[in-house]
Amino acid sequence: LTSVDQDSGDTHSYTLVAGSGGTDNASFDVIGDELRTKITLDFETKSSYSVRIQTDDSNGGTYAKQFTITVGDANDAPTNITIDNNEIAENETIGSLVGYFDSEDTDSGDTHSYSLVSGAGDTDNGKFLIGGSALQTAVSFNYEAPPTGFSIRVQCDDGNGGTFAKVFTINVTNVNEKPTAVADSGDSTDEDTPLIVNAASGVITNDTDPDAGDTLTVLSHDAASSSGAVVSVAADGSFSYDPTASVTLQALKVGDSVNDTFDYVVQDSGGLTDSGTVTIVVSGVNDDPSANSDSAFTPVNTPIVISVLTNDTDPENDSLSVSAVTQAANGTVVKNGNGTVTYTPDAGYRGSDSFTYSISDGQGGTDTGTVTMSVGLTKVYIPLLFNNYQAAPDLVVTELNASSNVIEVVVTNQGNQATNSGFWVDFYVNPDPVPTHENQTWTDVADKGIVWGVTVGLAPGETLTLTYSTDPAAPNLYYSAANSNYSGNLVPGTAVYAQVDSVHLGTSYGGILELHEIYGTPYNNIKGATASAN
Repeated sequence: LTSVDQDSGDTHSYTLVAGSGGTDNASFDVIGDELRTKITLDFETKSSYSVRIQTDDSNGGTYAKQFTITVGDANDAPTNITIDNNEIAENETIGSLVGYFDSEDTDSGDTHSYSLVSGAGDTDNGKFLIGGSALQTAVSFNYEAPPTGFSIRVQCDDGNGGTFAKVFTINVTNVNEKPTAVADSGDSTDEDTPLIVNAASGVITNDTDPDAGDTLTVLSHDAASSSGAVVSVAADGSFSYDPTASVTLQALKVGDSVNDTFDYVVQDSGGLTDSGTVTIVVSGVNDDPSANSDSAFTPVNTPIVISVLTNDTDPENDSLSVSAVTQAANGTVVKNGNGTVTYTPDAGYRGSDSFTYSISDGQGGTDTGTVTMSVGLTKVYIPLLFNNYQAAPDLVVTELNASSNVIEVVVTNQGNQATNSGFWVDFYVNPDPVPTHENQTWTDVADKGIVWGVTVGLAPGETLTLTYSTDPAAPNLYYSAANSNYSGNLVPGTAVYAQVDSVHLGTSYGGILELHEIYGTPYNNIKGATASAN
């Protein structure tokens, strides 16, 4: 501070005094002839100050004047950095956006740039990139591989020499990831032994899920294996496997084995799934053959050779042989060496007779069948003798269609004479054994069946269609409810059979003597089929 004074020899002193223009006196001090600040001035807060200063010449003369102190604008460094998001989901690709930075700066016109810098908190700088104000990933993070929080040090620069650095923690969030169904193998059984596996060794024991704490369950599975075994899998992975109903597996021979498979779907707690395959090694064992009953006709005093093996079966198609026979009550039986037996009726005997025979498959499997004999019927039906057995009906089942809703049996008289009496027709559901001869009703070999009692005659070449329908309005002609047991539930693939002229308790040939019974040709009254879908 200086003074203008006419008295050149005066010495001047200076003070801040109240009065006009002294508004901001408190923000300054006068020391000697220097005006000094008492506060830190901030252009952005207050850019000018007004003070009133008085000069004193020490001789009683004073002078006061108002001064305006102008604050120059100096650059201020930024004071803070913020980010609008500090989380990133796991498994995101490199270069994924985390969030955008922003700065707090008293210099409102400054433009800021951002960079990752060394210093405290820079531990994970290498895992991130900054482009402009955007923080991006430089790696793909895995929540299941700790840590899940990453520290970076970020600096902003206001372009005018001002900088500010700050440490941020970027957190990785968990994302549900699908499980992995690992193929299962190692279980084995034979074709006749169901397999039961508990949960501890079940199908999901070796399955995995990246998300710790997820619970795995079985969502679905094949109901049958690739070879037709019955499969049931519980939610906990335990399962049962039953090969006994599989035709393919039952045909395995001793020493044979097959890798059978079924698929399942595993699900995690978040609903994501994967599918896996279970392999079961099934080994073959020998199954007993089936000796199906036979019937034959011979005149009085006439031996007959019977091929008893013709209708016998073996699941493995092994060669069958007759291993033993029993003697008939009214005749003798001799086992031949070629799969046949010779029956010789007692002298003069007429009527029915029977004997049993045993078969072997050569692998230890055996079964026993019955042969029913009709002896001397040529002298019972005199009128047919005069016709040289050429005038008689011959009933056959020409078509068999079966589903849960409708059963249809088509019967044809392929003989040369009309039927002159009624006859029964039996329908068999999954018989065991299958029907092979007359007087063998469905109740003898099955749990379910249908009976029709036909009272109309059939001329040579004439066809009759017998129907049973579950529709309450269906007429179901000739259907015998009293002799039937059928619920209307028929699984596709079930074996079904039909037999025409199936029974007559007073004869060995049914209700009608037919040409094939007269001539002794193979019995042709039975037809088999497989149930279909509705």
